Amino acid sequence: MPIIVSNEDGTRKITESKFEAESKLQEYIYDNPEVLPIEEIEEDIPFLIAAREVSTNSGPIDAVGLDKNSNIYVIETKLYRNSDKRKVMAQVMDYGASLWKHTNDFSEFMMDLRNRYRDKFDEELDDELTSLFELDEDELDEYLDDVKQNLDDGKFRFVILMDQVSSRLKDLILYMNKNSMFDVYAVELDHYKFDGYRVSIPKVIGAEVKKSVGTRSSSKRKSWNEESFFEDLKEKVDESIYFKIEKLYENTKDIGKISFGTGVENGSITLKVKSKNEQNVSVYSIWSNGSARLFSGSGLDPLEKRRNLVENYIQDLREENPNLPPFDQKTWKVNLKDVDDEQIDDIIQFYKDIVEEIRGLEIE
Repeated sequence: MPIIVSNEDGTRKITESKFEAESKLQEYIYDNPEVLPIEEIEEDIPFLIAAREVSTNSGPIDAVGLDKNSNIYVIETKLYRNSDKRKVMAQVMDYGASLWKHTNDFSEFMMDLRNRYRDKFDEELDDELTSLFELDEDELDEYLDDVKQNLDDGKFRFVILMDQVSSRLKDLILYMNKNSMFDVYAVELDHYKFDGYRVSIPKVIGAEVKKSVGTRSSSKRKSWNEESFFEDLKEKVDESIYFKIEKLYENTKDIGKISFGTGVENGSITLKVKSKNEQNVSVYSIWSNGSARLFSGSGLDPLEKRRNLVENYIQDLREENPNLPPFDQKTWKVNLKDVDDEQIDDIIQFYKDIVEEIRGLEIE
């Protein structure tokens, strides 16, 4: 269907421009993710296409996207003239099943996305996530924990992008969305070229349907507080870990500022303290699934300053207590199952000491 534009100089007709191949359509949405009107699915939600051609046991997914609410988008592109278009619904479901069943290592999944994003844009995916979704370092960890939970649960949003969506596919999508646990959408993309510009007119199919069956809870981020955090913690961890976290919290909450996160699946506690020149530094983060980061240091720049500061204290602690539990050298995460009651006392003292050190620092 042509578009007619006119002004005082006359009238012009803009004719539709067809994509030569599906690879061109894939590339176009990768470079211009805003042509996918995700806000029609969920209002005012930032969205990012993280990678193209993501490998699965069922073949490569055309594109994988993420939004601010930790939803994972499985995106398949098809041209109407492609004879396989009738199979596209089964294809996206097959990709989702493969991601859910065979992605056993979330860190490898994220590494693949990060490498592809870096190769394409020469930028870091984590930097783009924190910037676009307005996350700090601790919130990024919460966000990725929620993405992992959605992956583990097989909770995906399937998006089929086509230059023309057949009436039969529209009916199938509407039927699936009304009568299943799946979220399936089609985006019909009319595409034009005009005076060096590309004009795209997307239309979402499926967002208007209300579910008639119970669906998963909304993925919107939530506000946690002390009461809700410890209630959730009590449900998810054994009594030993619960009391370790409770003791750690009660003995450190007054040495800095405690903030509660906005995670969808897990609550979190972060201890922050101000440096000598009033810069906020994150000291630790604990999640209601029992995960804990021994030291964050978000706000300490450069990274070497952060590592040197904590490593000096860790070295002192290990000299006094060689049985201090192991932790990940990159994330400073520690498994509280490996921490005994005596070590919790050592860690509490560690935080009291390091807070005093941070308060004396001038941070640029």
